[in-house]
Amino acid sequence: MGNFKRIAITLYLLTFIMLNLGCSKGSFFPKADVVLSTENANIIPTSDVVTEIEESTVKVTLLNQVTCTANTCTYTYETDLGEVIPLIFTDYVEKRIEAAESGSAEDSFTIRPYRQEIIDLFKNTTSNLNIIKVTVTVHFHDVNGNDFDKSIHFNCFKLTS
Repeated sequence: MGNFKRIAITLYLLTFIMLNLGCSKGSFFPKADVVLSTENANIIPTSDVVTEIEESTVKVTLLNQVTCTANTCTYTYETDLGEVIPLIFTDYVEKRIEAAESGSAEDSFTIRPYRQEIIDLFKNTTSNLNIIKVTVTVHFHDVNGNDFDKSIHFNCFKLTS
């Protein structure tokens, strides 16, 4: 009876250690694998009214069978020379990408990386600023409890008459 208790306690401790140290996390709780893409990465405005500028569509391709949800999008801006512009915006998305039995699945949502502050910056700057690069970071949460971020880039051009 003493050996049975030792074996049971040893197995319990090994299982506890494996589950809590992450040795089994990759195989038991895999992370969703997604790719972001867009067809309209270059945003060329036709108006100086932000609501009249076309929205951009972000296509999410789920590469494995782990359902995930896009929660928020964070927008950061920089000049074409890499200088950071102190503007940060966050939009709430709440788009669920359901896993398909075939393996990959696709869905999309629209965003608006061109903001009124960008229009004002183009109008009020004295520099030769014609392009602002936007990095949109989409924050995901999958059904296995994993959180991860994926980014996509856009170019916002200055309105020309």
